[in-house]
Amino acid sequence: SSSSNNASKVLDGVSLKLTTLGSTTLSITSDYSEKMTANLNSFITAFNAANSTMKTMGAYNAGTKTAGALQGNSILRDAQMQTHNLIYDTKVGGSSTYQRLSDIAQCAYRIRRYALRMGEVQGQGYIGQALGYADVLAVAYGHALNFHPEDPQWDGRDRFLLSHGHYAIAFYAALIEAKIISEEELETYGSDDSRLPMSGMASYTPGMEMSGGSLGQGLPIAVGMALALRHKNNPAFVYNSMSDGELDEGSTWEGAMAAAHHGLGNLICIVDINNQQADGPSSKVLGFEPLADKWASFGWHVQRVDGNHLPAVLRAFDTARQLTEAKPRVILCDTLMGKGVPFLETREKNHFIRVDPPEWQQALQVLDASQN
Repeated sequence: SSSSNNASKVLDGVSLKLTTLGSTTLSITSDYSEKMTANLNSFITAFNAANSTMKTMGAYNAGTKTAGALQGNSILRDAQMQTHNLIYDTKVGGSSTYQRLSDIAQCAYRIRRYALRMGEVQGQGYIGQALGYADVLAVAYGHALNFHPEDPQWDGRDRFLLSHGHYAIAFYAALIEAKIISEEELETYGSDDSRLPMSGMASYTPGMEMSGGSLGQGLPIAVGMALALRHKNNPAFVYNSMSDGELDEGSTWEGAMAAAHHGLGNLICIVDINNQQADGPSSKVLGFEPLADKWASFGWHVQRVDGNHLPAVLRAFDTARQLTEAKPRVILCDTLMGKGVPFLETREKNHFIRVDPPEWQQALQVLDASQN
């Protein structure tokens, strides 16, 4: 149970023993595979290093697939996230699931590549966000969402709202990957009369559910859509994708309160936490931690994951859809701007990452090399 000091659980050939942190270490044995054992050993080293730095804290919860909910310490949060990733990596064992993850990883690679190609067309774009958010979009459009590429307005589709309209370059890349728009069309990105304007507009682009750009509007719109679908007995889900900067908006929290009040179990919110917005680091512009506790206090089911770790993102999406409780769900995704292109990952971060003209091709070459 979540209150016990010692707990054991066996997941598909991997035995885990989770004990009270601060006094003991984590031991895991596996006969699953050499690759799995190597992953586990790597995790154990990181976990025990974090454990040794903490003096007091409660027990982990080994009865669920995520770590215990203690908050407020960055090292603890990292350990919790790694535990979530490890247990899901173990639980999904099997060649079919590994193949699925491999397919989604390729989807994320292509989304990053399409985004870089569009950035090169205009010599600009919110490419840092696109690279950082590609894994989330790959899980959404490569696994979770129900849609018909040939009929973007199909009534049974899941609705995906891009509240942060400046992420359009990333979203177009996902729509190309989903075959909703053609790959050839990326060459028109940001051009006159293009269906791919630099900020998302529903009147221009197939598959774009709302016109974004005025931040903080996505969640209230999503609440209305979710209510309407429920009244129509339509089983579709509504996904609202938003940035951490939108946590500054009162309309976001009004929407969060309304969603819980109406028990909208068909609403899933995804928050990209890259800690960057136009006026500086998001956490310094207006502090939002402890973020998971805030959403939970508003009546939401909350998951916080490494948004660049595909197994964790996949599990979070699956969990959000499978919950039977009549409450809205939020997935908080910690991401790294520029992910997948090391020289952009380490570049000085701000809302808009500078990319010099020769660097677009260099970035594509680095990204391609990572696939070898």
